[in-house]
Amino acid sequence: RRGRQPVRCARALSRPDRAGDHGLQQRSGSRVLLTTGHRMIRAAALAGAVAPSSRYLARAMARAAHGADALVELGAGRGPVTRALAQGYPELRLVVVEMRNDLALHLRREFKAAEIHAAPAAVVLRNLTGLPAATGVVSSLPFRSMPKALRHDTVCSILEFLRHGQGRFVVQFTYYPGAPFAV
Repeated sequence: RRGRQPVRCARALSRPDRAGDHGLQQRSGSRVLLTTGHRMIRAAALAGAVAPSSRYLARAMARAAHGADALVELGAGRGPVTRALAQGYPELRLVVVEMRNDLALHLRREFKAAEIHAAPAAVVLRNLTGLPAATGVVSSLPFRSMPKALRHDTVCSILEFLRHGQGRFVVQFTYYPGAPFAV
């Protein structure tokens, strides 16, 4: 089987059209077409797993982030990896990204020293400033189940973020046996 082709990121990244929407709802004029049941199904499609990452996986991901001068976590969920990063690297700037507002609120309550962003990873990565060259991106994003446009925007933003600092790297967890995207 051939390897994955690098992602082409020429098109502009989309921005959320209103707070909390992030382009995930289908609209017809001003009428929202998704019902609560559809929202639950869509939210499940954006989740990487039914249960939070184990503490063993979280610790392994944190160990893989050694050598960073700052950390950005993408797809924090309920925070098991955030906890391992905060405990393993208490002296580092920790930026945590979780698209779901309810989970971001939980993270803000539990991790007071971290910078928590309730927005898509692409939006946050484009706007982060003041990070050192050796910033590690630790991701549990479910690339395989993301809607195609969101996945493309996210991958492009990660690749662009990596280009802006020598020594930047990504630690990505996936259930799939191969890399979720080519670099």
